[in-house]
Amino acid sequence: LKQNSTRQRPCAKSQNGTNEAANQAAKLASRAQKGQVPTMSTVQEIQAAITQLEPKKIHAVDDWLQEYRQELWDRQIEAGAKAGNLDSLIKKAKAGYRAGKATPFP
Repeated sequence: LKQNSTRQRPCAKSQNGTNEAANQAAKLASRAQKGQVPTMSTVQEIQAAITQLEPKKIHAVDDWLQEYRQELWDRQIEAGAKAGNLDSLIKKAKAGYRAGKATPFP
């Protein structure tokens, strides 16, 4: 199953009105110039790092995230099916089919 998601991209602002992603990007760039490999453990740090990528790499990250989200969704559905969470829906669908309420796909 594919999950369709449309959401607006937030712009994180601190109380003084500066863009936190820009601040994080500056910190990451500073660390990189010093030869330090930055560790990213917060959403803001990851967002800041992404803003430093060229568009082609941003698209690659986006593609990977979409695939990963689809994998998570598939795992959630599989776990629900194994736990019996879909049993009542399956019974209802089979009963409707047996009662002649199903229509064939085109």
